[in-house]
Amino acid sequence: MSMFRAPRTAIHLLILPVTLTCALLALCAASTHQKSAADEPAAGEKAAESVKDILDRTIKAYQDAKSYRDSGKMVFVVRDADGEKREEFPLRLDFERPNRLRIEFTPVRPAILEGPGRTPKPVLLLLDGKQLHARPTGFDGQVFTVPAPEQISANALYNEPAFVPVLPDGLPDGPVLGMIGVNPVLELLASDEALQEVDWDSGKVLAPHPIQGRQCNRIEFPEETGVLVLWIDKETSVVRRVQYPMEGLKNELQAKGVTALELTAELDGAVLNPKADEKRFAWVANAEDRPVDKLTFPPNPAEAPSKVLGKPVADFEFKEAAADKRKSKTLEGKITVIDLWVTDCTTCPEQLPHFDAVRKQYANNDKVQFLALSLDPNEISTEDVDGLLKDAQAQPPSFRLTSDVAAFRKALGPTEMPAVLLLDSQGRVQAIDFEEDPAKVEENLPVKIEALLAGEDLAGALHKAWQERRQQYEQEVKEAVENYKPDPAK
Repeated sequence: MSMFRAPRTAIHLLILPVTLTCALLALCAASTHQKSAADEPAAGEKAAESVKDILDRTIKAYQDAKSYRDSGKMVFVVRDADGEKREEFPLRLDFERPNRLRIEFTPVRPAILEGPGRTPKPVLLLLDGKQLHARPTGFDGQVFTVPAPEQISANALYNEPAFVPVLPDGLPDGPVLGMIGVNPVLELLASDEALQEVDWDSGKVLAPHPIQGRQCNRIEFPEETGVLVLWIDKETSVVRRVQYPMEGLKNELQAKGVTALELTAELDGAVLNPKADEKRFAWVANAEDRPVDKLTFPPNPAEAPSKVLGKPVADFEFKEAAADKRKSKTLEGKITVIDLWVTDCTTCPEQLPHFDAVRKQYANNDKVQFLALSLDPNEISTEDVDGLLKDAQAQPPSFRLTSDVAAFRKALGPTEMPAVLLLDSQGRVQAIDFEEDPAKVEENLPVKIEALLAGEDLAGALHKAWQERRQQYEQEVKEAVENYKPDPAK
């Protein structure tokens, strides 16, 4: 695993470890390259520094360093039709051999991926020379402490349970950018393995460029997901900036109007061999800390039932062709199954025939009604909407939302398109489902309809199951707190 990896997809910015290119792999692999005659300068020419020259010197500088310090940030920039939005996520690293380390970072969780209103909490991992302390984000104050290793090793940290919560597969708190956020130079300092997963021969030395008055070499590595660029101080060999490849994630977000993405690690104040600041390696407990004998992973908040489930659907108006407007209240009295779609959604036409097939199964059941509800804005003509239905060879009753589209979608909460909105006979939201495979609608939707016909409360069952998961988690944390025994030597 390398910290020089970047996102291919938004999920691999939460469950997929959003992959980032291994720049360090290139760094170490470079040292094995043998020069050919073509690499030699012509007579009388001054030899230009190669990728190998720069990276060899950088690796040696970090591996020889007795200490290191920086105070930087991850910078996420997104451009769309509304302009440019910039978000910054702090990170800081203090390092001293043989076994003192302080890592502070805020996980990169941009609003475009997680929605507004969520403020990621900082993560702290501290090796004070005697113990390793971890205060992971999203763990409700749990603090885990184990004996410190005799020597800092990236592999040892990755395999240590206290470090798991800051690894991509360990994060329980929704979409994240994998290791992005953890300081990207940690492997340079702590890894003694020959990392050779990247074809460093593709590296290219670009023209030098300054950062805060420091002239930097720049090395570019083309990757499947874009281009990785390392900015390395010409004088000190310190990595001052890492530009991650973002084309893969940008392509995934084009449906949201994204035209460009940038993710950069700005390693401000990076310096090798600084005098140690003893306060930085001292563990300071917080009032909210809950020392535990083992970390208990909380239920993933992304799996929590939507708050709208079980509540009356937000009032809305809709109409069919030239017919009069209808209010959502008129749907009460029957189970209502609504396919929510828009014309610019690529999978919406694929789902409509499957939705229509389910409708036909219940054609003779007067307790269930179906409608396809277009959420397109007014500038999309009715002819375009009807034309898409015709092309999809689907004939469910077709309606258009006449209420404010943005307000309606906000009331439903984050919802991918196409979605199936399921209302019980009292107009309460029982499900809002998005299927990755549109064909699954034919398999899964009838099961829920049958449950509602049998009088089941689907939404209530989901809320109850979630509450039970939370209670079980809290009980396990309580036991872990009770079982914690402080080290008498501390």
